[in-house]
Amino acid sequence: MKIMNVSHTKAPILVALLTLIIVSAMSYSSYLGRDFAVRYAPLIDAAMEIKLEATTAHLWFEEIISGDRVVQIEDIWKHIDQSRWYAQAMLDGGENEEGRFVPLQDPILRQSIKQTIKGIDDFQGIAHQRWEEQSKSGIGSDIDQRFDKAFKDFIISADTVETELQKAMKKQLQEYKIEQYLLILLTTLIGILVGGVLYRYDRQRIGHIVLLQNKEENLKITLNSIGDAVIVTDNLGKITRINPKAVELTGWTQKQAKGLDLALVFNIFHTVTNEPANNPVTEALKTRRVVELANHTILLSKTGERFHISDSAAPIFKANNKSEDILGVILVFQNVTHQYQLRENLENNQKILLEERAVLRGIINSTPDLIFCKDPEGLYLRCNEAAYSYDHEHPFLSS
Repeated sequence: MKIMNVSHTKAPILVALLTLIIVSAMSYSSYLGRDFAVRYAPLIDAAMEIKLEATTAHLWFEEIISGDRVVQIEDIWKHIDQSRWYAQAMLDGGENEEGRFVPLQDPILRQSIKQTIKGIDDFQGIAHQRWEEQSKSGIGSDIDQRFDKAFKDFIISADTVETELQKAMKKQLQEYKIEQYLLILLTTLIGILVGGVLYRYDRQRIGHIVLLQNKEENLKITLNSIGDAVIVTDNLGKITRINPKAVELTGWTQKQAKGLDLALVFNIFHTVTNEPANNPVTEALKTRRVVELANHTILLSKTGERFHISDSAAPIFKANNKSEDILGVILVFQNVTHQYQLRENLENNQKILLEERAVLRGIINSTPDLIFCKDPEGLYLRCNEAAYSYDHEHPFLSS
């Protein structure tokens, strides 16, 4: 084969053509990676939020029935409706603060999501029935068992959606890699330098996808550890996620709090001494054990509000459970201001009652008249000092 000679006049045209091919290849690679992230990042969050919202509703509902929580039942219905919204957004598309949801086309995934929506409807239907019959729907009752079964069926269905979504991601990732390797081969034929640049670019894109998968794993662990207000940090104590209840109590939004040290957002101190309390996440990272806050802890929100809280911080480990593979810490806390105030009022009332009894006793003892009490059978129970002194001189109490 003869190599075609390129004249100086044709060289600029050839260079422009090669540049166009390189730019086109890089643009196409960028489009694929961006399209992958745009399609799957919101779907990963949605798959987590479906179970998160329904699990929160389930936990709150059980606590309301057992009398352990004071919350409006409408808040529980809102969580269930929000769970359904995420499932429907995966099916039909939608948009919220987390991003735009592109409707899924995969028939297996769509069928799994439809089954999940049915599970949500069944769960909500039994929840309504149990709420209407709450006087006879306690733990162990028939409707309680049906309620728990409906929730378990829903979780199984939601897990199926997550599993199918991971399979679809894996398939798309494989296709994406194949296309990238073809682009690398093409640009390598054009020139080793251009090929090297594209290969590095491709590696960076794949690295971004791997980070996205790590985020999905972190969210899954967080969901399994759900409580009331939740803050998740990395292994340096930097905030990676904060749920809506934690936003309400701290006054920091997800966007504001992400990447900050926990101490800036979770500002806590002792009620009596007003001294700053130990950072529970730092303790959990240091001891690699669950850490609980001492009693009398106050959280000062960004807006200046004060909440008495109880909480615990637990380290998050990878699946192999090795201490050196710690991913971060999950902090779970709740507002106990009402309970604290009730206990404080009770203690104050008891103190006042003791003081009033002491005053009354002093008044009775200072009275010169004889004062004594008898039981229904005529036996003397108690008397004032005047009666006691008189009895020593003229015994009558023992009569």
